[in-house]
Amino acid sequence: MRSLSKVASRALVLAGLMAVVLVSAAMADMGWSVVHDTSCPPPNQRVTVYGATIVTNGVPSPLLFWSRTKCLTGVPANDTCQLAVLACDATCDNHVLMSGGYYPKGWTPGSKEQFFGPFLYSVKNGWGGPGGLGTSSLPDTLSACFGLYTNGGFPDMTNPTNPNVMSTYVTRDVPNHTVLLEIQRGGMQTSALTGSQQSFSEYRVMVYPTTVAAMNDPNGTGAGSIFFAKAVLSGPQGQLLTYQGTSPSDWVVTQTSGKWQAVPKAGLSKLVSVPDADSAVVRVLGDARSATNVPGQSPLILVLLAAALLASGVWVIRSRRNPVAA
Repeated sequence: MRSLSKVASRALVLAGLMAVVLVSAAMADMGWSVVHDTSCPPPNQRVTVYGATIVTNGVPSPLLFWSRTKCLTGVPANDTCQLAVLACDATCDNHVLMSGGYYPKGWTPGSKEQFFGPFLYSVKNGWGGPGGLGTSSLPDTLSACFGLYTNGGFPDMTNPTNPNVMSTYVTRDVPNHTVLLEIQRGGMQTSALTGSQQSFSEYRVMVYPTTVAAMNDPNGTGAGSIFFAKAVLSGPQGQLLTYQGTSPSDWVVTQTSGKWQAVPKAGLSKLVSVPDADSAVVRVLGDARSATNVPGQSPLILVLLAAALLASGVWVIRSRRNPVAA
């Protein structure tokens, strides 16, 4: 508990510092993990869907944590796990929408294990009246999206095959000691508008040999993993940066209607050799960040946003057995 308090306190101080140096900011970070947990009944597995948000408009705003967790029962129809959050700042001038879910193998006949989403959207001046956010033209000065925001509305998150939401499918081949990752649909999106705003969308996927290895990497840096892949789309330049297990050839980058987007190439998959496919832990992370900064503060904003994400990862790992239900 002492470690958790320290992390939470640092996160609150961090959020306050962000509010001092930023005119506006909106950030959403979301991820999944399925780990072995002996406190759960057989099959001794726990799924956690977690996230962190910041929405602020020049006044101190806390870094908020959200999560849902459950022990798996071994009955696929009972083992889905979803999380959805819509948050705004004190004046509802900045918004974050965060949604995603986990679907186990066999959830529907023949279906694969699936990390659905996340769908993340951070935006300034995106209020669409009593119904909430509802514009796709993005007249705002800053925005970032993990997933594709189009046609005047958000994607149907009750449909696990929605074409605007990225999914990572997992196939475990125990005899051949492999885990197949298939990355399909959706994509990353940032604003192409110029000015003082900064927007980023990021995808990470990691495969660890064991639960212990996964828990020893709370910040999702890939330490101790067998496989690590990371792609970051930066606006307004539309620059795509890739690391380790993925490359620019895995993505298609285009600009349209004032937005940059990077979508996974058709058939994108990664085959990972593992000691034990059943014990391997797959972790998927999505991130959407947008901010407009005081002139001259550009390097500081990047440091603060990155530190916020690290704090959220530590918090989730250390509080896994006592999550905050949203």
